[in-house]
Amino acid sequence: SYKAKQFLFLIAKILIVALALWFIYDRLSASQWMDYEQLKALASGPKFYLTLIIVLVLAFVNRFFEILKWQNLAQLLAITTVFQATRQVLSALVFSIFTPNGIGEYGAKMIFFKKEQAKEVFFLNLVCNGVQMILTILFGALGLLLLGYYLWFGLVLLILFVGWILVFVLKRVAVKGYSIERLIEKIKAIPNTIHRKNTLLGTGRY
Repeated sequence: SYKAKQFLFLIAKILIVALALWFIYDRLSASQWMDYEQLKALASGPKFYLTLIIVLVLAFVNRFFEILKWQNLAQLLAITTVFQATRQVLSALVFSIFTPNGIGEYGAKMIFFKKEQAKEVFFLNLVCNGVQMILTILFGALGLLLLGYYLWFGLVLLILFVGWILVFVLKRVAVKGYSIERLIEKIKAIPNTIHRKNTLLGTGRY
């Protein structure tokens, strides 16, 4: 019955959140970087609570920018409010915690859309994460240059150059009907206003 399905769905959500919390606790308790005695000493310091508030505010803003990024892209599929985008992003975040390479994030967002939109959801999530990765590489390369790690900076430039050559050479190679050229065309089909907003929010998040 409908009520039975709703009850089972609620139980599933509780179990997933409980599993995620246990996974985080297990990782922290097993981490060699966690020193609880040192943490207790820091907690008694006068600047601890101010620092904690600043960190929590920054964490909230960071995640909120990610929500706005996804809302900006999800509008291409359906009218999406900030509340709906928040549910989708946070659900995806929970699933990504205990799945290899965060792949659960892609599947979790598909739940909120129609079955026939699954491929589009996957593609838009790829765009959302891809922009963030590109910005991370650019800012990271700039950081290497400013800090004087010229060899590493040169290595990053070399990898980017080789990657660009590979994209140019292999862009028309199709695997099961999919190719880099087709992916580029789909990315270009997204309105520039959405790309600009996505880049701006990604920069703000970084």
